[in-house]
Amino acid sequence: MDQGIQIAVDRPEHDVVLVRAAGALDSRTATRLLRSIEVQLLAPGLIHGRRVRSLLVDLSSVSRVDADGLRVLHRAEYLARLAEATVTVVGLDERRDVLPGLVVEVLDSFGSAAAQEEPVTADDVDLAAAS
Repeated sequence: MDQGIQIAVDRPEHDVVLVRAAGALDSRTATRLLRSIEVQLLAPGLIHGRRVRSLLVDLSSVSRVDADGLRVLHRAEYLARLAEATVTVVGLDERRDVLPGLVVEVLDSFGSAAAQEEPVTADDVDLAAAS
């Protein structure tokens, strides 16, 4: 069965964006996630004059992930630095023991925020954005 990726974007605060992904995050679907992140990081400042300060990427509903798909987060981190924003990835830590070794390596190279234990919700944004 061909499983794609579904992406939902919330803006719980004017300078905080929460991107939730569900489905498969792999080399086939990663570009769609990256495009959604790019739009959130780069377009708000152009359209509304408001820059994103914090981008939260919640992968807790991702059913399948591979290293190629996860590497898109390095590009997202680069774009965030250009936009003077931070990226926090959450939602994979509870499955860390069953993830393929290459996926864990990519998570580790992204930073400790990628292994945050709890998925971020809109109610948590104040705490997550402050850290």
